[in-house]
Amino acid sequence: TSEPPKQDYIHVRARRGQATDSHSLAERARREKISERMKILQDLVPGCNKVIGKALVLDEIINYIQSLQRQVEFLSMKLEAVNSGMNMNPTIEGFHPKDVGTPQFDVAGMIFGPQAARDYAQASQSEWLHMQIGGNFERTT
Repeated sequence: TSEPPKQDYIHVRARRGQATDSHSLAERARREKISERMKILQDLVPGCNKVIGKALVLDEIINYIQSLQRQVEFLSMKLEAVNSGMNMNPTIEGFHPKDVGTPQFDVAGMIFGPQAARDYAQASQSEWLHMQIGGNFERTT
């Protein structure tokens, strides 16, 4: 009476359609983790829950992040324009720049370089508005 040799793995009985192979189990865990992360991203991006399919969800997320980047760039340039305007005109209605509470440093220049502030100064408000309205959430498909 000889016993079968001991095996180095635990035998798992699978239900129909489910794998027991360790590679398959690891792959399933990886897919579940990706799905969880996709759900978190969908919850962070407005309107993203209405889109079906991972590729389209990722397109929406990319477009949203690009929109946020444009808004950060615009606000940084606007801050730079305000700062440079205050430096040229140190008294606004009797307030000195130190009294106004606006930081006196070049945020746009630090982030985007001096050209970004010049580009903003040369752009009209309608051009910026068009960029914000026309550029937001365009599909990449």
